[in-house]
Amino acid sequence: GGSPEPRAAEAIAMVKAYVEMTQEAFLQHPSFGSGSPSFRGEEAVRADVERLVYAKAGPRLMALVSDAESDRELDDKMEAMSWLDWAHLDVSCLSPPPGGDADGGELGRGSDPDPSAWDRAKAALAGVKGAWSPKDKLEQFMKTSRSITE
Repeated sequence: GGSPEPRAAEAIAMVKAYVEMTQEAFLQHPSFGSGSPSFRGEEAVRADVERLVYAKAGPRLMALVSDAESDRELDDKMEAMSWLDWAHLDVSCLSPPPGGDADGGELGRGSDPDPSAWDRAKAALAGVKGAWSPKDKLEQFMKTSRSITE
């Protein structure tokens, strides 16, 4: 584990600098900046540029920072926690339905989770992998959190 190797760190710094430079260029351009009739705000321009650049560069960056040792470590930790299931978690989407039997029962009844809520939470978390930009990843984590706590 630890920091990315120098080559990866250099590539990440280059992409970050390119994103910042491109964002500023877009904001200064009359077609995209505040003088444009279609201007949606500086934050929207920044998010769009970041999303585009990271979508294109993301797979190559991930290949540079792939760390088989850390991946194995994470796999080992996940395996060690395989005993953990939804009943150990304190999240509202997994609560028994109103009037449900808290002592157990079939999936979706009693203390078993609502399968549709559980599926939505898992789908939201799986969506993180498809998000490339830091902002999109954070938004996907927030969506996951909301699906679990609502």
